[in-house]
Amino acid sequence: MTEVEVEVLSPVTASKTWDGDCQVRARMRSIDRDDVVEKSASTTRLILSGTACGNVENGQTLQVSGLIEPARFGPEATWLTVPTTGTVKIMDKGPFIQQISTHMQQAFVEVCDRLSDQGRVLVPGLTIGVLGQDIVANPEVAHEPINPTFASLLERDFKRAGIMHLMAVSGGHFAIVTDLTVTICSSMLMHRRAKACIQALACLLLAALMYPSDSVLRAVIMGVLTALCRWVGRPSQTLNMLGLTVVIVLISNPSMARSYGFALSCCSVAGIELCSDKISAGLESVMPHPLADSVAATCSAQLFTLPIQVMISPQLPLLSIPANLIVSPFVDFSTICGLCGLMLAWCCRPLAFMFVWLAACGTWVMQRCAVLAGGSGKTQLPWSGGFRGAMLILFLEITFIGLLQTLRLLVKRAMWRADDGEPTFSTPSGSPLRTSIWQRSKIWVLETKSLLSSLEWRDRQ
Repeated sequence: MTEVEVEVLSPVTASKTWDGDCQVRARMRSIDRDDVVEKSASTTRLILSGTACGNVENGQTLQVSGLIEPARFGPEATWLTVPTTGTVKIMDKGPFIQQISTHMQQAFVEVCDRLSDQGRVLVPGLTIGVLGQDIVANPEVAHEPINPTFASLLERDFKRAGIMHLMAVSGGHFAIVTDLTVTICSSMLMHRRAKACIQALACLLLAALMYPSDSVLRAVIMGVLTALCRWVGRPSQTLNMLGLTVVIVLISNPSMARSYGFALSCCSVAGIELCSDKISAGLESVMPHPLADSVAATCSAQLFTLPIQVMISPQLPLLSIPANLIVSPFVDFSTICGLCGLMLAWCCRPLAFMFVWLAACGTWVMQRCAVLAGGSGKTQLPWSGGFRGAMLILFLEITFIGLLQTLRLLVKRAMWRADDGEPTFSTPSGSPLRTSIWQRSKIWVLETKSLLSSLEWRDRQ
């Protein structure tokens, strides 16, 4: 047994192993072994049992006695297991804002307990980023457990259907809150710097209410950078904000370079920004504009995230794009209703339950779609896993894009040239001039080389 002082970094969730009842992510501050105290700053998974699960909250500082062992799986390097004979002593309750956030989350979960099992599982997942079966209930409140078989089957169907990303808080929440904040501030004719401050504050408060994750970290940093652009009066550019976010995160925490969640979040944003408009423009000739935008956004995100997905699970969800199109009209509605329920649960539970029930109506459509698209298990194509599978997917994507580009050029040449080489009457009145990827890359390399060669390097004293 080792005495360890830890700082809790996440809310309590159900344990993924048989070693305890619940778990939290924590940072070790000091380790006392054989009367020798060593300072530490490494993160660990703290596994607890019994009544300690109901007393531990996010942001607290604890003094625990447990067993430290190498992690068997997960991002943490070590596990700190506190057996039933161990001790857990609360040294500090944590920041006041964190206590408020924990109280609001607990009130929201208690309101969701009045829903059916479908709503109790999916509404917390869509709203705050954790599925209902993973939440550790408050022991002081009567709580009926969720059917574990139903919850596990529902989670499996969502993964097979390719819509499991809806249960992770990402840029959608922050986009909704940012747009609403800016709209309200603009209607009040506020100065742009006041709007920037309120926008940044709204992003930080929303992040405090969500369960911490790598996608939330990416979204909140991009939200604050966007508010900073508004402060200085410059338009924000998504790719620049994304690149700066990646630099900030990797410099402050290099271990995020091996985080699948952070990589998936960044790649989906990059894919939508780079390819969505072009795909939508090509699809508008065969489908309505709103449907073309939805298909383009889904295809763009899948195009960039699929190589990473097969590294996690060597299977391809064949119905992922249709499933995302079906549920996309209900995602924003359920998210807004869930956030309204979260804001009202601590002060007006009847009104909060109305919003939570409306959110559950939207998640019911997601559940039915997941069951139809992934319940049979025949909608997934087995694939090679690991690095080999990712490279194979990447090769097929590049080949497919090359074939589409070649076909587009052939069709364009056939339309623009007649047999005698003159333009035909079907020639459009004008066409935008766009440089190729090769030309843009060449210009970037030359300008970067010129910029670096113009720098003056001073000798280190």
